[in-house]
Amino acid sequence: MKENAEKLNEGESATKKSECETALADLKKALEGTDSSAIKSATEKVAEISQQLGAALYAANAAAGAGSEQPKPEDGVEDAEIVDESK
Repeated sequence: MKENAEKLNEGESATKKSECETALADLKKALEGTDSSAIKSATEKVAEISQQLGAALYAANAAAGAGSEQPKPEDGVEDAEIVDESK
């Protein structure tokens, strides 16, 4: 979340970020205890929300990049295959 913080501050992404932070806090609290079912439940909640957050981020990136498709600059590197002609 730290890497994409600026992208997560608007719309659905901001809501999912908030939900994820809350779920992480709940998980940390559950980890302080010994109730394995609470830990498992909190872990599953974090996983579910983080997937939703990733999907929202992916959708936002796809929408932003749809109109700005640019060719990659030439960097002088080419794929090649080595052929041993001595055989």
